[in-house]
Amino acid sequence: MGTRDIWIPPQWEPDEWEASGRFLQVVGRLAPGATVESAQREMSELGEQLLAEHPQRQAGWTVNVVALREQVVGDVSAMLLIVFGAVCLVLIIACANVASLLVTRSIERHQELSVRAALGANRGRLLRQLVLESAILSGAGGALGVGLASVGLRLLVASGPDIPRLDTVGLDGSIVLFAFLATAVTALFFGLAPAFRVVTVDAGSWLRERDASGRREVRRLRSTLVVVQTALSLMLLIGAGLLVRSLAARLEVGVGFDTGRLLTAEVELRGPAYDEAASRATFFR
Repeated sequence: MGTRDIWIPPQWEPDEWEASGRFLQVVGRLAPGATVESAQREMSELGEQLLAEHPQRQAGWTVNVVALREQVVGDVSAMLLIVFGAVCLVLIIACANVASLLVTRSIERHQELSVRAALGANRGRLLRQLVLESAILSGAGGALGVGLASVGLRLLVASGPDIPRLDTVGLDGSIVLFAFLATAVTALFFGLAPAFRVVTVDAGSWLRERDASGRREVRRLRSTLVVVQTALSLMLLIGAGLLVRSLAARLEVGVGFDTGRLLTAEVELRGPAYDEAASRATFFR
């Protein structure tokens, strides 16, 4: 359609009006407080009035009010929600893995941080350092994710799947803002837990913990983290797999008939010769 600065509504002379004309597509804005159901009731009443005024021309015709989003995208929104759910589960898996790695790394660095605390570094400074490291790691992952999303989106559009208005899909400011917020929440939520654990343990007790029992406690904690990470990842992977399976099942739903070697066409009859339904039926026969 191109860019338009102003739209001028079409105008016809009274002698050009035809009650049988059905070539216009109408889009309306609901009044404040109105719903699709109330609009449907009002349009049904108008349809009954037209049927009473033009019984021959309006016979068999009804009025159906549909939301513009539903008309444009159809049932694709359900599939997109399934994909979004799978992506969220994968994101949680990645965050859980990173959190486990951060906790394990904090255990390895516990002695180093305890020495620094014993030398005078306050816990707030150590906490800021660990959170900053988590933020840098999350920020790098978020930037890489946005870059991969841009490349993947171009490949998706180029492949041309049957998705309405796919050519208008792109990365805008709201998507980048969402990625930034997700990155910030990930850094704070999954970075504060190991950092808080490090700074809440007494430095002197950690430095004195040199015996075999202390090393067994560390190994026990590592094993517990591995078990928790494996169980959580397995659960989330099963959920993501079920969502992908649901998406595949929706994509494989047939139309109810064999579409092979079939061609559809639309023919519109205009003019006074086809005003009556009988003349139009004769033409098609």
